[in-house]
Amino acid sequence: MNDKDATTTSASVSNGTLALTGGGEMGARTRAFDWSSTPLGPVEQWPQSLRTIVYVILTSRHPMFLWWGPDLIQFYNDGYRPSLGSDRHPAALGAYGREFWGDIWPIIGPEIESIMDGGEATWHEDNLVPIARNARMEEVYWTYSYSPVLDDDNRVGGTLVTVQETTQRVLTQRRMEIQHMLAARTAADAWTVPEVARVVTESLARFDADIPFALLYLRDDDGRTLRLAGTVGDLSPQASPETIDLTDSEVDTCGWPTAQVATSGTAVLLDNLHARFGDMPGGCWPEPAVRAQVLPIARAGQDRAVGVLIAGISPRLAFDDAYRGFHDLLVSQIASAIYNARTHQAERAAVADAEFERVRLRLLFEQAPAAICLLSGPDHVFTLANPRYLELIGQTDVLAKPVRCVFPELVGQGILEMLDNVYRTGQAVTGDEVLIQLDRNADGVPEDIYFNFVYAPFREASDTPDGIFVLAVEVTEQVHLRQVTEAAVRARDEFLSIAAHELRTPVTSLKGVAQLMQRSMARGTLDATRLERNLANIVSQADRLSSLVVDLMDISRIRGGQLDLRPKEFDLAELLNQVVTRTREQTEGDHLTVSIDGAGEPWPMYGDPDRLEQILSNLLDNAVKYSPDGGQIALTISGDDEQVTVTVRDCGIGLAPGMADRIFEPFGRATNAASLNIPGEGLGLYISRQIAERHGGSLWAESDGEGRGTVMHLELPRWLRNQSE
Repeated sequence: MNDKDATTTSASVSNGTLALTGGGEMGARTRAFDWSSTPLGPVEQWPQSLRTIVYVILTSRHPMFLWWGPDLIQFYNDGYRPSLGSDRHPAALGAYGREFWGDIWPIIGPEIESIMDGGEATWHEDNLVPIARNARMEEVYWTYSYSPVLDDDNRVGGTLVTVQETTQRVLTQRRMEIQHMLAARTAADAWTVPEVARVVTESLARFDADIPFALLYLRDDDGRTLRLAGTVGDLSPQASPETIDLTDSEVDTCGWPTAQVATSGTAVLLDNLHARFGDMPGGCWPEPAVRAQVLPIARAGQDRAVGVLIAGISPRLAFDDAYRGFHDLLVSQIASAIYNARTHQAERAAVADAEFERVRLRLLFEQAPAAICLLSGPDHVFTLANPRYLELIGQTDVLAKPVRCVFPELVGQGILEMLDNVYRTGQAVTGDEVLIQLDRNADGVPEDIYFNFVYAPFREASDTPDGIFVLAVEVTEQVHLRQVTEAAVRARDEFLSIAAHELRTPVTSLKGVAQLMQRSMARGTLDATRLERNLANIVSQADRLSSLVVDLMDISRIRGGQLDLRPKEFDLAELLNQVVTRTREQTEGDHLTVSIDGAGEPWPMYGDPDRLEQILSNLLDNAVKYSPDGGQIALTISGDDEQVTVTVRDCGIGLAPGMADRIFEPFGRATNAASLNIPGEGLGLYISRQIAERHGGSLWAESDGEGRGTVMHLELPRWLRNQSE
């Protein structure tokens, strides 16, 4: 948004109406709402701070919600609307917060009231806040923050909520955890079919939010009977018969369509379980489950199901495609585990017990998810190494070789000394996130790798160690992810601190002018000249505040990956001429000469003209602002069929060495701008560079030094690629 647009928007909000030009459905509903029926009264009586924050909310695409005043009157935008569901929208608009959210007020109420009493902003990530929507109580997870909003008296007037629903991500992670647990436990502990049934039911019982109840039926050897092999949840005898005759295909014989599913190999979804069996277990939820899916257990390519899984469906979740896919993966894992167990049983019957145990140990060793090796003797010679270990170190030819020969780069890193100490003392050693440098690519360039490990001595016939058992897990990715996350948190905190400081400046100025006017009115000294000067100051500070809020919202979209582009074909030369024309009054007032080279003919492009206009306006405004009276500003368009470059050259204050990149950081400004009392917050160039990069282009600055002017280069592709409208 340029200065002209910011002024128009501010005036539109501050004249006592909500004459917004956007805001989607919620903008229209907010304008049409009878606010005089609420404690807020007509819009004309609203404080400026309320009108401003309502404008910010309605024009933002990020989900936002506001409670205002002691009655916590509610506002929200289109982005927040899906979170309310059909039960709460549009009734939430203008409602009283404590009454409207009575079902979850014990969860959110204390925090909101703390903020209204002057408490600090809060942040929650993937927080469970169940709400009643879509005709049921739903299990819903949110990442959200509660922030205080100041009123015209610089007191907390409301609580702003910025929120993102993360239910699907949390559910996906939880269901992946179930699958990983089931895979690990069946591989390690399920060597017979009864063991598979036990492991499956024990594993599913730990995740009753997704599986409130379950019945596992397996086919007898005769193939004509299903026998109950395991249950999850407290089920009645009627709902969990011990055996089911597969020769009777009638669904209602046992209440479950198991014969139909086992014969056809197709899953069946059942509703209204209460009518069949009474109340069914709801898992961790107080409501009973009312739906279940009956699924065949069969491996790909099998003609006949080996069993049937009856899986209850959470009363607080929709049974969508992701839920169905989760069920499908479960039965696939169960079928594979049963097949492997039967294979192992057949192998055990064919070999002696001792041989079977060796096979089992070998399988465990080779299939272990962790990297394992055995080192023998004081020289730590490789005796065994499983595939995961060889994959981890990037080598295959290690057996019968000492560690020092395989990893010469470990000398001086402390690992070899640690192995020597374990062998000498017989004391095991563990390490978490230990950094070593390992030449896994055999290119002579060791890379930094983080490990969790266990070095444990093993003995055969004496008390003296014969060697060392090594178990290692690489955690490099996790360590890097944590480091990135910590850096992001530090950057966020620093940004919020600076943003709060910058917002406070115009607010403090507005308050100071208002107080001066109050005192002048009380003394009767507020003449027309002083009134006009004070009002001009108020408008200027309000414009600055509005512009700063818009810039901060852009930064929020950039950092959240939500800076959307709306590309279309347009003429760059025409756009640049419009920007120059709009600043003509200011440039003529400052006796500045502005020239344009290359804009006399069309430059057709495909991109977002509104966002590119934002960049061009910012570059030209900066050139005008930093140039002395009587100076010259030169704009140039050049390029070819593939890309175009716009340069903006001024003769202004220039840049000190090292500042060419610093000015593109949030709140980054030329070191001599503040000393010359040149206004600005240092956000425009940061936002402009992000918009340019979002177009696949770049923005950079050059200067010969302070007092010698600055050249801005904007390079863009002529035709934006891979960007949906």
